[in-house]
Amino acid sequence: MKIALFGNEFSSSYIKYIKHLIAKLESENIELLIHNKFHDFLANSINFSEKIKTFERITTEDDIDFLFSIGGDGTLLKAVTYIRESNIPILGINTGRLGFISSISTDQIEVAINNVLQGKYKIRTRTVLKLETENNLFGTTNFALNEVAIVKKDTSS
Repeated sequence: MKIALFGNEFSSSYIKYIKHLIAKLESENIELLIHNKFHDFLANSINFSEKIKTFERITTEDDIDFLFSIGGDGTLLKAVTYIRESNIPILGINTGRLGFISSISTDQIEVAINNVLQGKYKIRTRTVLKLETENNLFGTTNFALNEVAIVKKDTSS
């Protein structure tokens, strides 16, 4: 099994949980790929094995089975930009403020990993919406997960 880890910087109080996560995955002989910026953030606190690889982009050749998003809901939404329509499932581990879609708390990591490894999970399908504008307002990130909000820019009557 091959798992990619994606995350943003977070409070140092969560480092012990991420160390445990990585140690657990390595002990199960999981091949790990870590997003290069996240790897750089963790490098001062975690001694990575030489087997761990980094990535800047995920391609079909990477043959990823899961992507673990470590952070809040915003981190998970950003993680979606790396997998887009690839159908790679994302597991959200919450180290952020919100946890509506990143619902695995740090004290549930062990159980969550065991469930993934044993195939004891359900995939919740989310809808990816593509938004096209005449002026390419959103650049290459022209999609949303489940919903789009339209807000009036000019507040005058």
